[in-house]
Amino acid sequence: MSIKKNFMTFLLKCFDRSLSIIGERNRHYALAHIYETLTPIKKMNVASKEVLYYCPGNVPLWRAETMLTKDPDTIKWIDSFQNDAVFMDIGANIGVFSIYSAVRHQNKVYAFEPDASNYCILNKNIEINKLHKSISAYCIGLNNENGFGLLNMEDTSFGSAVKTFGGKAVDVIKFGNHSKHVNFTQGSFGLTVDSICSEFKLVIPNYIKIDVDGIEEQIIDGAMQTFQNKEVKSIVVELETSKETYKEVIGRIESTGLKLEKISHGPDADNSDFQDAYNHFFYRT
Repeated sequence: MSIKKNFMTFLLKCFDRSLSIIGERNRHYALAHIYETLTPIKKMNVASKEVLYYCPGNVPLWRAETMLTKDPDTIKWIDSFQNDAVFMDIGANIGVFSIYSAVRHQNKVYAFEPDASNYCILNKNIEINKLHKSISAYCIGLNNENGFGLLNMEDTSFGSAVKTFGGKAVDVIKFGNHSKHVNFTQGSFGLTVDSICSEFKLVIPNYIKIDVDGIEEQIIDGAMQTFQNKEVKSIVVELETSKETYKEVIGRIESTGLKLEKISHGPDADNSDFQDAYNHFFYRT
């Protein structure tokens, strides 16, 4: 924790104590009003248009500020989209890429985020940018089968990541060289991409991003029929290159007519616990 953050925390605690003179009930109302009124809205520029991000914490603020630099090749990938295309954002978090796509190309976006905390911020970002006609967000997980399940997570803080959806509770989440102890398990519901597109008649997406920190392979298993559809022009999937099943997964995706053309990760991933996790860019040949 930096000296600056320590000092800010000290000031906030002093302010909180000073509110005790108005009584506990009034103090609670005052703090609630301050939270609602002073939560920062980060302004960013996308294609000469102002985009707003609701930031009720350090992580959402960081995600907004690094929108263009954290995964620059993913931004370039979205820049290549055709206007009015359909984008499926699996693991949308607070909606950085969903909103960028909708503003940049007027795309129709289907955003999937099972974490209730992140889903709340995702919808707030859609609301304040007046994008509810362009982005439809769903609080469900994607998997290789349909059904109720559990989302295992270290905490419920806004904008956090490395969570895993499945049929049972686990004690530890592992992704790359990173391990997190599970402190909270949220009930959720999961569907396959194929079910969403065929059984529930969602429009076949032209572009798909899969970034869920751990169960990408299961999602791919449940998306093979959709991947074969020629309406799907390109997908990006985050995969760990060190996993034993890595080459097999690449082969399965390429069997659908989507060919791997590039892998990359953001500069922050080098020499980190996630240095083996790369975004894999596949294109229809």
